[in-house]
Amino acid sequence: MASKRHLKAPLASSSAAPSSGAVISLDKICSTLKIPSFDVIHAFVLGSRLWGTSNEESDYDVYLVIKNDADFASHLSSQKGFASIHSANIDGLVMVEREYTGAF
Repeated sequence: MASKRHLKAPLASSSAAPSSGAVISLDKICSTLKIPSFDVIHAFVLGSRLWGTSNEESDYDVYLVIKNDADFASHLSSQKGFASIHSANIDGLVMVEREYTGAF
């Protein structure tokens, strides 16, 4: 049975405080960016959805860390271990695990 992993991203309410939030699944993000979700180790929401200032038209800004041995990782190694991918309403920064752990 496939696990259901979701990222919870707050939406701005009329009082400017985050509401209960919109939910987008990790599978949806990965499908849109054409990255297998089983290769994702960490996923972070950034931008307006993190800060609670988004609206219905806001995109999703995400940061994904993928396994070193993922098929997509070989593509990233030719780009210094990370790539910026934009598709539909999702802007993603994808990084290989060894680059992510080395950065901190």
